[in-house]
This record gives sequence, structure tokens and C-alpha cells, in this order.
Amino acid sequence: MTPGEAVLAARRSILAGTRMSGLFAAIAAGLAIVAGTFALRDASAYSLEGPKWSNGNPVMQLELGSPGRTLLDGNTSWNTAVAPALDMWNQVLDGMQFGRVMNSTAAVASGDGVNSMAFSSTVFGSSFGSNTLAVTTYYYRSSTMVEADILFNRAQPYDSYRGPLRSGSYDIQRVALHELGHALGLAHPDQAGQHVDAVMNFDHERSLPAFRR
Repeated sequence: MTPGEAVLAARRSILAGTRMSGLFAAIAAGLAIVAGTFALRDASAYSLEGPKWSNGNPVMQLELGSPGRTLLDGNTSWNTAVAPALDMWNQVLDGMQFGRVMNSTAAVASGDGVNSMAFSSTVFGSSFGSNTLAVTTYYYRSSTMVEADILFNRAQPYDSYRGPLRSGSYDIQRVALHELGHALGLAHPDQAGQHVDAVMNFDHERSLPAFRR
């Protein structure tokens, strides 16, 4: 981005207490994402924000660091714990793919054109709110996405595990799966009149929302 460009920002979050279980339960029907455009097959499966990527391969800087312990799934790095969420999306995206830089040391900044995934105590200086697990802030120029940052609330009790939800901890991979949908330009479909279980629902299951190649 250069000075003087008209760049707009939007923010999407997921709250503590959301339902997240299962994996690919709803992957059979829905839509295809082709080169940054969304081809509809089932309007109930998702809702679009509007902006989309012109470059089909947004690169995410994974810089969540170490938990300082072994997570429930055996991971010893937050970055390796969330990386499968990128792979899950890539399996159902056509014409675009999430790239990644593992263990990135890039600065986590707002409006720098770099796509960051990191823990933070604030949303670039603003409060998360007591119940927010993570926030995706994206920037767009006209209808083109130019940056998406995913910030995980450092104050929340994260772990990484498969299977049913566990009391007292949130599975960071499921939260990442949801937030990456926002980074693609997807909204909460239940806020647009849709009520089927899908990963982009505000109160959602851990499954990709009916996407196919």
C-alpha cells in the first residue's frame, strides 16, 4: 500500500462459547472458490463479505510462537497446530491457495500489506472484549482484498486437540479454520438468514462449510 490510497478496513470476530465439533461433515455441497471469485451451488452454505483477493495465493505469516508445553495433540508449536487449517481450506479451494511462512519473524502490523497470524493482547490497540477468541481484520481497496490479519486473544485458554470440545480450553485449529474463512472474504452466514451448521456460522461446527473443487 502506498500513501494516499483509499484502503478500507473491516473486522470479524468469534466469541467464546461457540460450538465447534466434527471435521468435514458438511464438505459435500456448497460452492467453489475459483481464482478469488465465489461460484454458488448452495446459497445457504455461506455469505460473502464483498471484497476478494485478486492474487490467488495470499501468503499467511505464521508467528504464534511456542506454547511452552506439549499441546494435547502432541504439537509443541502453535504454528504447527494451526497449519492444518490452511491445508483444509487448500483442499477445497480451486484456483487459489493459502501460502504460508512458518515461524515468521515479520512485524505484526495493521495496514502493511502483510497477512499475519499471531497472538496478541489487543486488536492493534483496541480491546478484544472479554469473550472474544480471535479477530480477523482485513483491508481492501475498492473490491480487492489487500491484507488480512488474524489475531488470537492471548487471554483465552487455548490448546490444540481433535474430537469433542474439552472444558476449559479452546482448540486453536478450529478457531483458525473459522478465521481463515473471514480472510477469504466469507461472512457469518447465520447473520444473513442462514441457519445450517457451517464453519462460518457465528455459532459453528468444526467442519468446512460445504465447499468443493
